Amino acid sequence: MNHYFPYTIERPDLAGDPYEIEIFVEGSYRFGAPESGPTYSCAGEPAEPDEFEITTIDGLPDHITLTDAEYSAIELYAYENPPEKDY
Repeated sequence: MNHYFPYTIERPDLAGDPYEIEIFVEGSYRFGAPESGPTYSCAGEPAEPDEFEITTIDGLPDHITLTDAEYSAIELYAYENPPEKDY
């Protein structure tokens, strides 16, 4: 399932004052599965976690590169604000 959301990055400018950059993140989100209990033919399956992978980022100026910490923060935001399930 595609997940598209705005995200704000805060960076210091040359004077050290913070400024905000609003970007738009698109990614692929896959909902996990709960643990399944044992049956007569199977010992059960462990739970599978949700997965999110960033596919594109729009609105980021060319001279700015995201840090690993910023990528991690974006992924954490996506996990905390998942898309609505469409059954």
